Amino acid sequence: MQFFRRDLSQEFEHIYLLGISDLHVGAPEYDERYVQQVLDWVKETPNAYIILNGDLANCALKESKSDVYEEIITPDEQRRYLRKLFQPVKERVLGVCEGNHEHRIRKATSIDICLDLAEELGCPYGREGLLLQIRFGRGPNGKPISYIIYATHGWSAARPAGGRVNMAISLASVVLADVYITGHTHSKFLYERTYLVADEQNKRVRTIKQVFANSGCMLDYGGYAQAKGYPPAVKGMPRIYLDGRRKDVHASL
Repeated sequence: MQFFRRDLSQEFEHIYLLGISDLHVGAPEYDERYVQQVLDWVKETPNAYIILNGDLANCALKESKSDVYEEIITPDEQRRYLRKLFQPVKERVLGVCEGNHEHRIRKATSIDICLDLAEELGCPYGREGLLLQIRFGRGPNGKPISYIIYATHGWSAARPAGGRVNMAISLASVVLADVYITGHTHSKFLYERTYLVADEQNKRVRTIKQVFANSGCMLDYGGYAQAKGYPPAVKGMPRIYLDGRRKDVHASL
């Protein structure tokens, strides 16, 4: 597992972080207008940053669940579309992860669409997951506040909401982070928890907060989801607020 660091402005009193995933560009249900609204907000908000967390392209193949004959554009056109789509916000993209849909193309052809996108945007690429330290602002001691973020596309096929939440929480047994960002399930949710740590140096007990944020999708209802009886997914993603004056995380849907 690689570890990346991004230093942002010390003038930021806070930043917003969005985990953007499950666009499924190329699918007939892809909501281009909604995606553009999200990116317009990022461009207009100087302290807004994003992580691109997989299933950005639909990448239908003949042997996949998606119907290759219903794709609006080909996988290569999807690749080029994504490069153009995120170019105006390239300075705000903190990293890219692969989704299971892009994995189809890589497995069949060795072509890594998400790596291509990360190289185009000049940001870190975590194929299976992205471990990232973000530093910005000024704390009480005058030094930047540091947050550890772990993003990975996700894998749960559970229909009950509890199973999807358990998928996200299980990542805390893999790596210790302040914020965990997942997607894949097309369900937007947040889960917060705290735990206690013995601070031996200062002889006190510290309370640590962790936030688990799962992104929805960018799709209108229909297609595979309707055929399988899945309810309409909630579009969008949680908005994560990271404080730059003291270490504190909040998130909203």
